[in-house]
Amino acid sequence: MRKFLWQGASGRGNAKVAWDQICKPKEEGGLGIRSMLAMNQALMLKHLWRILQNDGTSIWVDWIQHYRLRNSTIWTFNGATGSWSWKKLIKLRPLLQNGVTSVNGLTNKLTSLQRVTARSVALAGLDGG
Repeated sequence: MRKFLWQGASGRGNAKVAWDQICKPKEEGGLGIRSMLAMNQALMLKHLWRILQNDGTSIWVDWIQHYRLRNSTIWTFNGATGSWSWKKLIKLRPLLQNGVTSVNGLTNKLTSLQRVTARSVALAGLDGG
């Protein structure tokens, strides 16, 4: 499938369809394939979220706190040193910050979109639909 998507039936290297079209849901005319960029960002943001929570249940987070962050927080760390993957992780901080409406200690609040979605799901469950 990869070869067909990237090279088509002719074997040439020109993409036949834009990747954002392929990643659309089937109902919208796409193939329903998940965007690798979006999946990678989501998984990396999950790592950042675990670092932010620092609940003491992850050896990896403890290591990050002790060896990478030291006396700073995930928000104040300059991120100039470290591996390629660590630098990429640090560059995603603004995206995480946009998703967090309030951080007071380790308390998070849902974004407006999440609240609306949760309310819609709850209401849908009440009326049986």
